[in-house]
Amino acid sequence: MVLLLIALFILIILLEIVPLVKDRQWKELAVASVLLAAGFILSVLIMYDIDFPFLAPVISNIMEKWVALPGS
Repeated sequence: MVLLLIALFILIILLEIVPLVKDRQWKELAVASVLLAAGFILSVLIMYDIDFPFLAPVISNIMEKWVALPGS
């Protein structure tokens, strides 16, 4: 099952990451790489039934501070 997951992520890399490198889109490459790595890590954790903390409140707090609207 792990090999299937790795093969799937390699396929995604070939289809999404390689064209970004060829087109020299470095910012898009950085974002896509971070999201792909996070997706791979979370997939492996779920596959092995490893509990991980619910991150929505943490992300919400960070976003509220980062995108603070005037008057709020």
